[in-house]
Amino acid sequence: MAQSLIVRGASAVIGWYRTINFMENDIAMLALLEEILINKKDLPDSVASVMEEFGSDLHYSSKLLQILPER
Repeated sequence: MAQSLIVRGASAVIGWYRTINFMENDIAMLALLEEILINKKDLPDSVASVMEEFGSDLHYSSKLLQILPER
């Protein structure tokens, strides 16, 4: 599904590799937005920062991934 969004013109797709509960998702997404919008980090660095901060604490050991168009 992510690849079809990229083909249709999305500049990136962010999603979880495994199941994650809604509370963890909400907290991680707020942290991701803070990294991008407030700290002015690019997407790969923002995802890495969020995973560094939350990765070991996630209940289902999920991983936040980004899919970018091939260049």
